Amino acid sequence: MDNKLINKAGGLFKCGIQIANSRVVLEASRRVAKNEEAEKVRKAKKGQDKEEGATWTAIMTFGKWMIDSPVDANGHPKLGKAAAKAIVRVLLPRVAPKEKISSYDSMKKCVKWLGELAGGTTWVEEMRQVEKENWDEGDGNTSTVPKLF
Repeated sequence: MDNKLINKAGGLFKCGIQIANSRVVLEASRRVAKNEEAEKVRKAKKGQDKEEGATWTAIMTFGKWMIDSPVDANGHPKLGKAAAKAIVRVLLPRVAPKEKISSYDSMKKCVKWLGELAGGTTWVEEMRQVEKENWDEGDGNTSTVPKLF
C-alpha cells in the first residue's frame, strides 16, 4: 500500500503469486500433519494385528497338539521349534512377565519351560484360558464361516 503496488499490474501479480504460494504451503503442511497421523494409526494397527496373529498361531498350534497330546520321557510336550516358540511367545508375558522372549530361542528351552511351568498352573490350563479369552463364542455361529444352507 505504501509504495502504491495496488495500482500497478506488476505489483498485483507479484502479490498474487506470494498469496497463492502461501496457500500451497499451508495446505501442504496440513497434508503432512494428516499423513503423519494416518501413519501412526497404521503402525498401531499393524502392531495389534501382529500380536493377534501370534496369539491365533499359538491357539491353532495348541489345538493340533491337544488332538493326541504327545509328551516325552520327562513329561515335556513334543512340539516343533516354531510351535513351541509360538506358544511361549504368548504365555511368557502372562506367566513370567519379567523374563525375556529372547532367552527362549531354541526348541529345547521352550519345551523345557513349558514342561516345568511353575506358579500353580500348567501350560495347558494357561492356553485354554488364552483360547477362551480370544475365541468369540457369540450366539454359536462363527462369523468367519459362511452358512452353507
